[in-house]
Amino acid sequence: MAQRVLLIRHGDEPEDDRVATWLAANGYEAVTRKPFAGDSLEDIGEVAASIVYGGLFDVFETGKYPFLRDEDRWIAQCLERDVPLLGICQGCQQIARHLGAWAGAPEREFFEFGYYPILPTEAAGAFLDAPLTVAQAHYHTFDLPHGAVRLAGNEAYPNQAFRYGDKVYGFQFHAEVTPQDFAAGSPAR
Repeated sequence: MAQRVLLIRHGDEPEDDRVATWLAANGYEAVTRKPFAGDSLEDIGEVAASIVYGGLFDVFETGKYPFLRDEDRWIAQCLERDVPLLGICQGCQQIARHLGAWAGAPEREFFEFGYYPILPTEAAGAFLDAPLTVAQAHYHTFDLPHGAVRLAGNEAYPNQAFRYGDKVYGFQFHAEVTPQDFAAGSPAR
């Protein structure tokens, strides 16, 4: 039986992005849940990892979007159980917020929508050893959580990637999106 990876999605985009394609090619079973559409995160069972995707929801508006509280509980469970966790864009902000950092719209309004370079920090090491141009679709950001290591940034958004411990990563950018996916439209936050 294949190891299961839970994908928490915030939209109805096709499920053929780089993450889902890599998981299938490497023998993992991708299990998708869409809490925004009413899917439950209860009784998921054992998972090898979890990925919280991007979307259009303000991570701090848990009263307006109660499903975000369920996702926050899932993030807590992953951290407690030492389950590898990746947050992409909104998911990155959710993990940062769960860890006690601020997340939201910056004072200086600047949208990153398109392809922008990110620069590795010294701490990135082999994770990212050279600048990289990545797909971006956001206007929110986050502060680096206490205990996290900043891995990449750029002038407009210094926090583009972080690691918390050795199994939790947050990417503000969209590494999962192919150029074809991006041309078809991508969620922003």
